[in-house]
Amino acid sequence: MCLHKFQLSGLKVIPFIWALLIFVAAPTQAEPGNEGFSISSVKIQPRDVEKFSYELNKTGRVRVIVGIASPDEPDAILQRNHMSTPSKKLSRREAINRLQERVVEKIAKPRAVKRFRNLSFLALEVESGELQQLQEMDEVISIAEDELWSPTLDASAGQIGADVAWAAGYTGIGQAIVILDTGVDKNHPNFTGKIVAEACFSTGFGAATSLCPAGENPSGADFQVGSDAGTNCSGISSCDHGTHVAGIAAGSSLTYRGIASDAYLIPIQVFSKFDSTYCSGSSSCILAYFSDVLRALDWVYEQRDNFTIASANLSLGGGMYQSPAECNQANSALEVAVDNLRAAGIATVASSGNEGYTSAMGRPACITGVISVGGVGFGDGVASWSNSAAWLSMLAPGVSIKSSVPGTGYSNKSGTSMAAPHVTGAIAAMRSAKQDSSVDEIVASIVNTGVPVLDSRNGITKPRIRLDAAIGDLIQEPIIENTADVVLSPNIIDNSEYGWRWGDGLHKTEFTVGFQYTGADFELDVTAYDVDYEDEISIHLNGELIGYLSEGPDNGLNAGDNISIPASQQLQGENYLEFRQRVPGWIWGITNLLLKELVDGVVLAPGVLDINEYGWRWGDNLHKTEVAAKFQSTGFDLELSVTAFDIDHDDEISVHLNGELIGYLRKGPNNGLNAGNTFAVPVSQQLQGENYLEFRQRVPGWIWGVTNLLLKESVDVVLTPNVLNINEYGWRWGDDLHVTEFSVGFQHTGSDFELSVTAFDIDHDDEISVHLNDEIIGYLSKGPNNGLNAGNTFAIPVSQQLQGENRLEFRQRVPGWIWGVTNLLLLQ
Repeated sequence: MCLHKFQLSGLKVIPFIWALLIFVAAPTQAEPGNEGFSISSVKIQPRDVEKFSYELNKTGRVRVIVGIASPDEPDAILQRNHMSTPSKKLSRREAINRLQERVVEKIAKPRAVKRFRNLSFLALEVESGELQQLQEMDEVISIAEDELWSPTLDASAGQIGADVAWAAGYTGIGQAIVILDTGVDKNHPNFTGKIVAEACFSTGFGAATSLCPAGENPSGADFQVGSDAGTNCSGISSCDHGTHVAGIAAGSSLTYRGIASDAYLIPIQVFSKFDSTYCSGSSSCILAYFSDVLRALDWVYEQRDNFTIASANLSLGGGMYQSPAECNQANSALEVAVDNLRAAGIATVASSGNEGYTSAMGRPACITGVISVGGVGFGDGVASWSNSAAWLSMLAPGVSIKSSVPGTGYSNKSGTSMAAPHVTGAIAAMRSAKQDSSVDEIVASIVNTGVPVLDSRNGITKPRIRLDAAIGDLIQEPIIENTADVVLSPNIIDNSEYGWRWGDGLHKTEFTVGFQYTGADFELDVTAYDVDYEDEISIHLNGELIGYLSEGPDNGLNAGDNISIPASQQLQGENYLEFRQRVPGWIWGITNLLLKELVDGVVLAPGVLDINEYGWRWGDNLHKTEVAAKFQSTGFDLELSVTAFDIDHDDEISVHLNGELIGYLRKGPNNGLNAGNTFAVPVSQQLQGENYLEFRQRVPGWIWGVTNLLLKESVDVVLTPNVLNINEYGWRWGDDLHVTEFSVGFQHTGSDFELSVTAFDIDHDDEISVHLNDEIIGYLSKGPNNGLNAGNTFAIPVSQQLQGENRLEFRQRVPGWIWGVTNLLLLQ
């Protein structure tokens, strides 16, 4: 028996058994019962003769697909039959059944008989004598091997124009997609409410074990349908394949959205588990019998009146066929099944295979009526592993496609298995645009409008699907692609005003911002004015809601918004941001648009002073428009201290921790440093690992900046009441020998306290301020140059203390001077 086993997850696909078997010499000693047996009938294809001989001599039996003389009406001519009366359908099925019974009755001891309701074929297991009987029957017109098939292993939607189709409302709504594969994890959030029917056709025979949830032959039937029948297999390599394929075709995730995200799904599990004999060194693997795939397609045909089925995806197969005629002749049962579906308006889509053939394809892709799909990468280059031939139908993205896997996660896979469901989903989307369109019309529109892609390996040009253009061709009404009113370049601020006097015709009621994908995580910063409600102005990325503008004072700017735009949510190429208004007519607008790459910025180490200046001459491109600093969580409460210059308004510069506002920089003298700021960074507000601090400006263009950034544990010195601390703090201030500012902690005891302190080198009355829990309680006195003053005392009544920890801070108005304090004493 011939089978093909392929590598599933990588780009290279290796046939390992086919080449071995085709060159194996027949055994010199025949098995008992096979003496003198020969296979010469024209009913068996030459390519199967050697395989049958090998298998019969090896095991004494072989699994075959038997073609039977059809009833008067040929299977393939069904343009009217699939809409015919129930009595006509029944009479046809009865005729097929009678022919099947006649053949089975003539065989001495048939095994594993599988009948097809709408196909004049049988699948069964026979010994050499029974195979001889089949060859001699007038009712039998063909005998083929029941071969084994294997699976043929977030950016691609934009590549094929699906985002434009979605924006126009063509999402496959009302259509159903069939996935013949390893089953689908219907509990994955990508498929919530999408599964409308399920089935399993999985043979258990010899080295094979059925993977149907209820096992083989549940309740006496030779297949399983109903709830959970199409559940994915587990515990074997590639059992995630069907879930991944289904997500590409019709997943509903906003992040990794399927091509027909509103279509229903019908998963059919067709694979069986095989032992190591068939698995190239692995203890087990999954393969599908040809007969199980045929039974599944026959069952799909039966469901044509129960569901509006647009397409069926077969990301599986094997073999090597160099012409459609050769393929059709060797796989006549499959040809009939595909023609039945096509005549009923159901498109069969298959992956071309991953062997890298340049003039051949595997089955089922090689069948004339199948829509065969090869794979391309992000730049539309044909993948080296993608099979190609003159009769290949089309191309679709198949490199590093991110889609669902069992559980709740997503992963990247490559292969023509990933390319095929792009087309399967696209057909459902097109059918939702024009429900009465035939498969021929849909394929013609895809081919006529696809992007021509030259395969440099063989000089063949094939269309890469472009869904928006194909729908436009199908409905004879072009879909207008998004056009951007504003185009942003990363890290360059756009300080124009958009939407002023919104809704009066002076500006568009809604507007679109375009930007190019670069692979970087972005943050959109925007200042808005006259936004009166939290949900008044929404922001959308490629049609998906990502946030709202904040309220601000009437006809005034708010403090600014920032919206995260991670690379994982962006499309390859052009991306669009839209600003939409819930109720038109109000006067509002936005300004200062900035698409900022999220980079490391400034790295702060707790306790280490950063004396650089950031933001000086803000907005003239000499410095970045905004400053971001990152630090690692230490597991302790921290305090950020910073000195700022040229701050003219109380809310001009805001400080944010991981996107949350924690305060504003204080005003200071024009073009001069203020006395400094401190911001609490408690451990409860920190993230595990990386944290980000940002300084944002409400109105760009003013000259300002920050310097002397220090992230420190919130208490430097701990005082015990009535115990003198004779250390010196702040000596040679600002030269990195001591921290720029320092804090003193003490515990509340229910007593009034007095703080006494001696200071040296204080030159101005307001140079050094003393604060209790952020409230100023006085200044240090001036003293002789480079000498101690007479000392200071500060009252700390119990009424001003906090329960538990209290903090005293010494802050300097102008950093850089030599000064310090000593002899700290907290007296009860």
